[in-house]
Amino acid sequence: MKDVHLRDIMSTIPASTILNAYMALQEIFGRTIVATEKKTGLNLTEFINPLSVNCKAAKMIVSLWAEYFSETLVRILIINSPGIISIMWQITKHIVDARTANRLVFLSSVDQLKEYLEPEV
Repeated sequence: MKDVHLRDIMSTIPASTILNAYMALQEIFGRTIVATEKKTGLNLTEFINPLSVNCKAAKMIVSLWAEYFSETLVRILIINSPGIISIMWQITKHIVDARTANRLVFLSSVDQLKEYLEPEV
């Protein structure tokens, strides 16, 4: 994606289609992680090895967030994430800039949303 610019993509594909595909991929990724955790248990070696497919995928997702959404992103609130996501974040937060890293917040319950959102929202 080195020579691909968001403006070029958005000139041919509507933003709503791009965001819909991105969110769908995120949902599929999350469900796959949960299913894999249930089936195989936690395998940290796949995320510690920087050459593994899992680690490369995590780096790619974080890079996409940092490159395309960091200027418009206020916060990413992750509620009840699978354990592997927290572990992945502990590793990958070191490859993104501090400003982007500070925008990701892990919450353990929906009630904690009140700290970030108005109850009416």
